[in-house]
Amino acid sequence: MPKLLRKLEASETRAPLKGALVLLCACDTGYLDYAVRLILSAEVFSPGSHIVLHIVNPTDKARNRLVQIQSRLNHTWLWISHESVDLSEFTPEQRRAYYASVRFLRLSELMQDWENDFLVLDSDALVVNPVEGPFSQDSDAQVSLLRRDLGDEQVPEHLAVAAGTVWLGNTAAGREFASRLATELQILLESGAASWFMDQRILGKLVRDQRSVIRVGNIDKRYVDWTFADESVIWQAKGDRKLNDLRFVLLSQMLNDDKRKAANALPLARMLLDRRERKPSDALLKRLARLSEQTDSRVVILLPRLDLPWKKPSNASIPPLANEVLELRLQWVRFVTMLAHACEKGGTSVEIIHLPTWEINRRMVDSFGASAVLVPHRCSHDFESGSTPVLFYMQEYFSWMFVVDPQGWSAAASIYPVSRKRRAQVTASGAYEHYRAKLANGDLPSKFAQHSRYRAGEITRDTVATSGQPSKVFFPLQIRHDQSILYFSDYAFDDVLQAVVDWGRRRGVEIHLKPHPGNPKLMQEYISRYPQTTWLRWRNESIHDLISECDAVFVVNSGVGFEALLHAKPIVMFGRAEYDCVVIRAELNDIDAAWNTCRATDPEQLAHDYRQFFDWFTTEYAVDMSRDYACARRLSKIARKIASIARTESAEAGSV
Repeated sequence: MPKLLRKLEASETRAPLKGALVLLCACDTGYLDYAVRLILSAEVFSPGSHIVLHIVNPTDKARNRLVQIQSRLNHTWLWISHESVDLSEFTPEQRRAYYASVRFLRLSELMQDWENDFLVLDSDALVVNPVEGPFSQDSDAQVSLLRRDLGDEQVPEHLAVAAGTVWLGNTAAGREFASRLATELQILLESGAASWFMDQRILGKLVRDQRSVIRVGNIDKRYVDWTFADESVIWQAKGDRKLNDLRFVLLSQMLNDDKRKAANALPLARMLLDRRERKPSDALLKRLARLSEQTDSRVVILLPRLDLPWKKPSNASIPPLANEVLELRLQWVRFVTMLAHACEKGGTSVEIIHLPTWEINRRMVDSFGASAVLVPHRCSHDFESGSTPVLFYMQEYFSWMFVVDPQGWSAAASIYPVSRKRRAQVTASGAYEHYRAKLANGDLPSKFAQHSRYRAGEITRDTVATSGQPSKVFFPLQIRHDQSILYFSDYAFDDVLQAVVDWGRRRGVEIHLKPHPGNPKLMQEYISRYPQTTWLRWRNESIHDLISECDAVFVVNSGVGFEALLHAKPIVMFGRAEYDCVVIRAELNDIDAAWNTCRATDPEQLAHDYRQFFDWFTTEYAVDMSRDYACARRLSKIARKIASIARTESAEAGSV
């Protein structure tokens, strides 16, 4: 058997605090999951611990995982060392023996370098109470471990002592003991005589050596417990116990750096937590509750792939991504980043998952094992209910403005319909005047790109057309298969368009139509169907110029209607949206009634109502990223609500 050649590396060069106890364990990548649980158990149940994990032949993935864990620990000092060693000539049993013994090889080296006592543990153990000592029943002991050879019964050599938990004081005698242990293990490994339980055989030999000057004590049973008693400090997973005992299994699953896997144990844990009787024990319930709180803090925010359409293309071709579309979508990244930051700042762990929007469904959301998931561009109308609470978020009216709601956006939102009482309770925020000033200065871009304004500086004109001049109505086109039409209008868009065109011709009112920039092919169909006449005009100017020169704005539920609020023009709506609480509702069979209301509108009352709604919507409900203070205030409130939902995991989230 050739001599073992290894390369030792450490991720930390600084030593732990002088005098602090160091927990030491070792494993290969196959046992890494167990070692991670041990580390996380110390983080939760023995905060302030110092731990060294030594890993044999780690993959890059394993190293990256440990670095991530290292960065997330708040109460634990973690040192990671690793080695590269050729075990190809070892039998499976010899490799197994090497992995079990390598911690004692590293122990000798660490005791020479650091002035610390060590508690050497199996990597599949769990810390379930503070590691405080004393570790031995003998106050003067320099090494403590479980001895089975002190009674009258004959014990097999390999079971005379147990190596699962070994405490070693960093004295001259302790360092000598560790060095002898490492040397004898090394001899067996290099001679080809390695075998299972060789660490326990050599430990037993050393503690029975009459020539040794080290004082050996029997370890406190709280540190070597495989019956999982409540008062124990270390639970050791012997044999099938780690697979069959519910207490150990639950804690193991919930002590996971993969929050999805950790959350899989939540339903059973909560079932136990909800039980009124004293079984299982109060101590276990407290541990589960503590882990449940940690698991509940994880929130997933789904972020749409910006390079792909929101809906899956009907064929394999992906349409070109125009610069203006990319600029519009980049606001989604900005919003998600700011919301995630607000959540993390408030103590809620957030994972952002970037994926095509068409892949998002209820099954996927529930598979994350998160306490709450934020779903983009969807609402309760098209998203199934399930076990994981969801909040929907959407870009509305301006590219920099988003809403977050447990029911959805527009008329699906939990705040719809917006009552007069709700919007009247809000003190004027100045948002309406702020936006009107930007509009007057020509500094208010629309959600979709517009031509340069020729009426810059003008935001309104007389509500009623000058005598002798025909009245003008601006009607921005929408996409007939868009969600806002399908979900929030009782009329098909084509029916509304036909009715408005016919009404304008009959009443002698000019109807000014502007194509929607999101679907040129469909718009060309409308242009062909409705050629220009005396009473029908196709326009391509900025919507703000068109709103300014017209007497009223007709919409199904277009976002243009929201922008028209800033012009204080009468708005007639055939569908539903949040702002319909301050507009004129119309029926297709009685457009005259809506028009008569337009002509009788009091401009001052109109401006008052618009201002009240606009201030409420942009300050108290939506996240307006164009106004720093209002944005930060609103994000903070939403983050607190998300944290509350995450803690309670209530499907009835209520309005945010």
